[in-house]
Amino acid sequence: MRITRNQANKYVINIKGLEEISEKSVNPFSTIVIGGHPGAGKTILSTTICKDNMDLGHKCLYVSLQEEKNRFFRTLEGIGIKLVHYEKSGLFKFIKLPITLDINVFMDTLNKLILDYSPNIIVIDSITPIIECVDGDAAKRAIIQNFLYNISQLINGLVILLAELPVGEEELRLGNIEFVADVLLLLKYKLERGLMIRELEIKKARGAPIRVAQIPFTITEEGFRTFYITPPQKIKGSVKRKYYFSISFLRKYFEYIKGPENILVTCNPDSRSTFSILVVLDLLVTNNLKGLIVTYRYSPDEGRDLIKSVLQYIGLNENDAEKVIDKHMHIVSINPSGMSMPELFAYETMLIEETKPNLVMYHGVEIFNSIIDQQIYFRWLLNQVFSLKEKGLVSARYTNYVDDIFYRKNASFSDLIVRGLLTKECGTESFESPGRCYYLFKRGKKPVYIPESVALSDENLKDLRDAMIRSVQK
Repeated sequence: MRITRNQANKYVINIKGLEEISEKSVNPFSTIVIGGHPGAGKTILSTTICKDNMDLGHKCLYVSLQEEKNRFFRTLEGIGIKLVHYEKSGLFKFIKLPITLDINVFMDTLNKLILDYSPNIIVIDSITPIIECVDGDAAKRAIIQNFLYNISQLINGLVILLAELPVGEEELRLGNIEFVADVLLLLKYKLERGLMIRELEIKKARGAPIRVAQIPFTITEEGFRTFYITPPQKIKGSVKRKYYFSISFLRKYFEYIKGPENILVTCNPDSRSTFSILVVLDLLVTNNLKGLIVTYRYSPDEGRDLIKSVLQYIGLNENDAEKVIDKHMHIVSINPSGMSMPELFAYETMLIEETKPNLVMYHGVEIFNSIIDQQIYFRWLLNQVFSLKEKGLVSARYTNYVDDIFYRKNASFSDLIVRGLLTKECGTESFESPGRCYYLFKRGKKPVYIPESVALSDENLKDLRDAMIRSVQK
């Protein structure tokens, strides 16, 4: 593959969250230092950068002081990087050098490799044993540091230096190399709820503003994947349209929803009712919207069956109920205890980008009260609410009532609230024994209470049933 004139001076990092660094800080004569805990993913990240640039026609020389070639190639093939292909085309060369106490031997050997192969990119994995060999000898340390830094000038290209970060430590100890590097990345991992949580920390990027300095990532069969989300700096969201209800008393009290508002639907665990989900279904069908339903409690099939049973309860036949679901809903299931909050937030954002809904409903939100520190949860929830507003999406959270603190914090983010209660008093109504009652709140209005007998009366549901039938007959 030939490098075009435009590509000759172009080096890229095609990893989400690092694009701006790539544009501003990565060019000929650049040095990238990637430090990290053992097994954190330094080798995979550096080879991913090599792969993206080899696809542009750049030649990569990978110098390892630790890894054997066959094992190295097998590891990378396991995440989809077939180095044999690049090696055969002359774009990749792997060399294993023995660790030597003589830095002159190391420098002479590397100089010869550069002269023979003429690479555009050099990776040294890792420089830690080299630096350790001259530890305590200031003169030799200065020589090797100057040599490593000047390699990029020698090849008129990109140099990637890997360095080990001892477990338990947070900072590299490489001396001047850290200061002269154009980009400094640290890969770390920690245990959270029994999960290995990996983080890429951007310590330095010359010429590029760093807004998000810590990016969660994982390594899968598809390679090095970041979970990058930019939290909104400002609260945005315009009223682009109004959304109406078909259920008569919702229409009477709420009137409409203005643009990207947030709805909280909550019930006591012992007073869950068919009506709770109807609030969201009404919005979807009445306004001909597409909804992304994220359930933390059920599988997609179970979620579908639940919604279908609600639609049949209000009078739709099974065939029409299926059509309503297919037309207005995309149901996905997520186990939130299997992800960190940044991963979950990023994954849900990806789902929104893929499905392009008008409304997003999160079902089973009470689970977060048990599995994660509430400060962490509500910080990410706030970012998510503002992010959805910025996208112009209506959002709804469906949760069981678990305690007053959890309810009040969720309610504080909400523009509309529908809360199911089991009580003997429902506004002006009284029950002989505890009965279901619904509390409705809209920001700026006085709350009202509606008995379930009124909420689920045929008179109240008739317009919604008719709207659903019309929706699937179009």
